[in-house]
Amino acid sequence: MSSKLAPDSPQEGRRARRRRETRAKLLQAAHIVMSRVGVESATIKEITQQADVGFGTVYSYFETKEKLASALLDCMIHDVVRRNFDVTEDLTHTAPETVAAVRNRMFVRTGMNDPLWCWWSKHPEQLFDRLDRGISPYAKPDIRISITNGELELAQEDVDFAWRMALWVVVGGIHDVAVHGASTNEDVRVTEAVLRLIGMPPAKAQAYAAIELPEMPPSEIDWDFAIGES
Repeated sequence: MSSKLAPDSPQEGRRARRRRETRAKLLQAAHIVMSRVGVESATIKEITQQADVGFGTVYSYFETKEKLASALLDCMIHDVVRRNFDVTEDLTHTAPETVAAVRNRMFVRTGMNDPLWCWWSKHPEQLFDRLDRGISPYAKPDIRISITNGELELAQEDVDFAWRMALWVVVGGIHDVAVHGASTNEDVRVTEAVLRLIGMPPAKAQAYAAIELPEMPPSEIDWDFAIGES
């Protein structure tokens, strides 16, 4: 998904390395500032001061503060996906039928408890776009495999449509928490709805959505990550 060179790549020149490092510093600084004051209240001055770079430097990497915030969200989504896959690796062998439910619920729970995710949910079209870009390459193949294995009652030609509807449910669930406050089982309800939309029978969706979750690994955001704008 990312076209960047690995940090230790011998093909990466000094200038490219400095640009990559500066971009990463800006994203990390934006995360600190925006987590503290929100995206709308954060200023370029605060972000560049936090990153210890010149005020105009940010515009060499991001056209606007909103573009910077979008790139930050991409990094956060990628981090959650990575941690999600790490913690469910064993389940793919021991209880593969539960993987979709666990991954979805952990993802939803993370979004509901992060102030930046909640801010983005108030801009649902943008959050949907970033989530679609960041998760589709992993989620859609999983759905197709589950259909082939008989775990989901969904036609292969309906995967794209069902996925988009399910993703809107995720965005709406996070928005509901951000605007109206979370109920104790909001992540369970959203997960059950998502599972039913992608073809899981109602009784099974209800049971799988409520299973005990493993502990999520700590966040280690890759500030070099980028998915591009295409």
